[in-house]
Amino acid sequence: TLRTLAVMVDATYNKRGGAALSAMYKISRHGDPASTALVRRILSASAAPLLGMIQRWTVSGELEDPCREFFVAVDYSIHDNDLWRRKYTFDEDMLPPFMTREQAQSVLRLGKSINFLRRCCDDATWSVERADILNAVEKAGGLQFENPEGLEVLIAEGKARVDTAVRRVLFDRYKLGEHCKALKRYLLLGQGDLHECLMDLIGPSLNQPANTLSAFKLAGTLEQAVRSSSA
Repeated sequence: TLRTLAVMVDATYNKRGGAALSAMYKISRHGDPASTALVRRILSASAAPLLGMIQRWTVSGELEDPCREFFVAVDYSIHDNDLWRRKYTFDEDMLPPFMTREQAQSVLRLGKSINFLRRCCDDATWSVERADILNAVEKAGGLQFENPEGLEVLIAEGKARVDTAVRRVLFDRYKLGEHCKALKRYLLLGQGDLHECLMDLIGPSLNQPANTLSAFKLAGTLEQAVRSSSA
C-alpha cells in the first residue's frame, strides 16, 4: 500500500487537474488487484471536484478555476464581443482520462453557448431547463467517475436543450433568418443597385493590369459603392 502511494505521489508531482487524474489512471491499470482498487478509490474521490466543475459549466456556464485545473481555459482580458472565438479555449493537457476529446469539445461548446445567451443576448429563459438536465443525470446514476453514463447523459441533454435555446433566441428574438434573407436579396440584386454602383466605380480599374491594382484601393471602392447604393 505504501509503495503504491509513493508511486502515485511521484507520478502526480507538479501535475494538477486533468493531468494529475490521467497520471493516476495509468497507475490504476497496472499492479495487483488490491493496489488497483486503492488507486481507483483515490482516483474516484479526486475526480469529484472536476466532475462538479463540468456540471456547473454545462448547466450554468459558471467557471471557477483559480488553479487552472479545468480543460476549459478562460481569458478574462477578452471582451464579450469576441466571446465565442477567443474568450474560452480548450486545454488538451488538462483533459481527464474519463472523457474523450469529442466529449470535452462538446462540454466547451455548451458552456460557451450558455455564456453567449447570458452575456451577449441578455437571455435567461434557458435556465428553466437546468432541473430537467440534472434530473436526467440523476436517473442515469449521477455524475461519478465510475459511472460514464452519467456524463454521457449530461452532455446529450445539455446539447439538446441549450442548442434549442440558442436557435430560439437567434431566430425568434433577433430574427436572424429575416436578416439573412434581406442580405441575400441585397447582394443578389433582389433590391438595390449595389452591383450597378460597384461596376460604375470599379470600371476604370478593371482596364488596368491585375498586378498594378491595390487591394486597399479596391476595398475602398467597394465601401464607396455600398454607401452610394440605394438599398
